[in-house]
Amino acid sequence: IIGDYVFDECKDLREIRLPANIKSIGEFAFQRCWRLKEIYLPDGLESIGRGAFSKCYIEEIILPDSVKSIGDAAFDGCERLKEIRLPASVESIGYSVFDGCERLKEIHLPASVKSIGDYAFYQCRSLKEIHLPASVESIGEHAFRECTELREITLPPSIESIGERTFSKCRKLREIHLPASVKSIGEKAFERCYRLKEIELPEQVEKIGRGAFLDCFSLERMEIKGEVRKLEETFGSCTNLKEVKLPETLIELGDRVFRSCTSLERVEIPKQVEIIGEGAFYGCSSLKEIEIPDSVKVMDRGAFFRCSGMRKIRLPELRWIEPDEGYGVALITGCTSLKTVLAPKETADLIKRGLEVSDF
Repeated sequence: IIGDYVFDECKDLREIRLPANIKSIGEFAFQRCWRLKEIYLPDGLESIGRGAFSKCYIEEIILPDSVKSIGDAAFDGCERLKEIRLPASVESIGYSVFDGCERLKEIHLPASVKSIGDYAFYQCRSLKEIHLPASVESIGEHAFRECTELREITLPPSIESIGERTFSKCRKLREIHLPASVKSIGEKAFERCYRLKEIELPEQVEKIGRGAFLDCFSLERMEIKGEVRKLEETFGSCTNLKEVKLPETLIELGDRVFRSCTSLERVEIPKQVEIIGEGAFYGCSSLKEIEIPDSVKVMDRGAFFRCSGMRKIRLPELRWIEPDEGYGVALITGCTSLKTVLAPKETADLIKRGLEVSDF
């Protein structure tokens, strides 16, 4: 056994060959050995402890087939690591195992891997592709966040959820293929995937987290088929988004759901929707006409603020419009092209509280 912290911060250590009888490497055993470039591991090695090689300068490492366990953050911050081969005996990739391996270009995951932990490949900025075997059942939060060179990925058929920020800031990601099994997409899961043009959501999707596609500038169209009941900040600043098909199960179009979607031309709001949130369509300057179904009873402030291209809007009988605070503007202030507002008297009275004639 190599004990915990045994070679921690041995800054002049350049090469190490472990004897054949070593079965385990302890926690942080070689942490911060900044000049360590070559490591030869024995065939009988079974486990690598937490943070064992964290922040080392190794460029390549071959793990023997005997390795069954790799601890959290084992290779965290190995900025010069370019390639690693995982043995068929490994079943899980833990928390932050390859976090910050900025030069890692490829990694081969064996068919034995069942889970990928939180932050597992966070900031692997040279990773262009990764094949996920069918055995993978779960992918953690932030797992591929800021993998800025990743172009395409296919998720295996057993994946049911995509965690918070799992693919956030994968700026060159063009294609992602989701299996029919996916039911949940986490908060900001695809935030700032600038080159993602389209994504097909499975029919089983029940939940889409806040800001899931925030700042996806290239996204053009989206159809949500599942039983999603609420959307919030989902498509904020998707400036090329032209059309969205919403599910009939939708109850709430939450805050800023389409904020600054400047190319959005058409949205059909489902007949079950009851709430339209604050700034929901704020700055949708290409939206020319919209009909709010009778099911909507509550509209928050600034829902259509600065929809400068809108010419016609039909409003239902509303119970309540959020008082004019925060934005300091009424429901449709800034709709400079608006010519026609169709609304019952009760709704018109609510609107007049903050709307000036000059806004038409």
